[in-house]
Amino acid sequence: MKPLLILMSVLSVMSLTSIESCFDKDPDDPDNLPALLETGNQTEYALYSTDGWKKAGTVVLKEMSDKSTNIIINMDPGKFGAVAGYTANLQWGTVSNAYTSGSGILRDLNNFDSTRQSKTNVRKWNENYNSQTVDYEGMLKTDGCIVVLNDIGDIAAMADIGENALTGEFIDYDLGE
Repeated sequence: MKPLLILMSVLSVMSLTSIESCFDKDPDDPDNLPALLETGNQTEYALYSTDGWKKAGTVVLKEMSDKSTNIIINMDPGKFGAVAGYTANLQWGTVSNAYTSGSGILRDLNNFDSTRQSKTNVRKWNENYNSQTVDYEGMLKTDGCIVVLNDIGDIAAMADIGENALTGEFIDYDLGE
């Protein structure tokens, strides 16, 4: 009877430990998710530094098997030193709107790690947008931009995404002069 009691005690402790460890993990960090597979669909955008508006990294949207989107921001080590304390978010509107007047934050993104990368799995917007569900296709149609803030809260880099993405294509219009 005593060995059975010891076994039950050990199993109880193990159960509590595993439950507690589930709460310690960020549910939006792709590394903490159950085995979601990438579908192969992805879109990449240029990230620009606000210091001279030069390319300073990339933003990659990857479709996952549950139709959620992994947003991966990679900052160029040649443009940025340590990024400890840097944060990012996805905002409504374009880079110019966010830079001049600010706009609503659709989704807070995970902080940057020591490799100058932020990874966030997105299934829904923040609560102030009614936690509305968004899938990969919806993300590509979003009127939005990624904003990276440095450790004192100033904008360090930005990228237009979704329908605001810069394509590099230009149209010349004849002004009839």
